[in-house]
Amino acid sequence: MELIDRLRAAGARVQTPTAGDVAGALLAALPGTGVDLLMGCGGTPEGVMAACAVKGVGGGMQTRLAPQREPEAEAIRQAGLSTDEILEVDDLVKGNSMFAATAITGGTLGLRAPWRAGGWTYTQSLIVRPGSVRRIVESTPNDQE
Repeated sequence: MELIDRLRAAGARVQTPTAGDVAGALLAALPGTGVDLLMGCGGTPEGVMAACAVKGVGGGMQTRLAPQREPEAEAIRQAGLSTDEILEVDDLVKGNSMFAATAITGGTLGLRAPWRAGGWTYTQSLIVRPGSVRRIVESTPNDQE
């Protein structure tokens, strides 16, 4: 809380979402979103997914393993991993990467939840790969009953 207070005192706008690690990382990495930085403690799978997207847009990130419960800490010890080592995006994603997300409920990335119109069901997705960020809409005919 002290860091948030200091950031706000300096004039920064701070949001404190309860979920959305991957979306937050993308918002910080994509141009024109008004988000400059993501800080927080999220899950390992989400961190790797975020790293794929961030690497795809040429962004950077730093992270470390931060177990939230004793079973997680034990798994890290058993794997011989460090909770002190700072990992960069290339430590998390070796080689080329791609990221794809399809909206289920909508959310902070501005993707629309699935909708139906004119006998079709539509979904909206975000595809990130090196040199390309695309929003696409897919459509499939509704099943005939």
